[in-house]
Amino acid sequence: CLCRPTKTDMQVSNDEFLSQLVLFYGSVTEQGSVNISMKRVRVRDDGRPTRQESQATGTRCLVRARCKSRNVSTLVSASELVRFQTMLGNIIKASTDTLKTRPRQTRRR
Repeated sequence: CLCRPTKTDMQVSNDEFLSQLVLFYGSVTEQGSVNISMKRVRVRDDGRPTRQESQATGTRCLVRARCKSRNVSTLVSASELVRFQTMLGNIIKASTDTLKTRPRQTRRR
């Protein structure tokens, strides 16, 4: 299966993806979840994915986020990957402050 965005996916730039992700996390503070997936993909000059190594001009990372029924995706080049992952990690860390801690059960001996 190629990494083609589905009809409900909206492919945006890297910065727009990160701002959409902040909005996703903001909408699920009380209830819900945000799913993020990353996948390596070979692309041609025109940006379409390919399976054949000979047609590929570069390797990129396809990042998808899903919240409720909204999907957003972006293609991150290898040169921007470290900066993108750093910013993505900061957003995830800042957004997970509303997690509830589970009550601990004491062990009986």
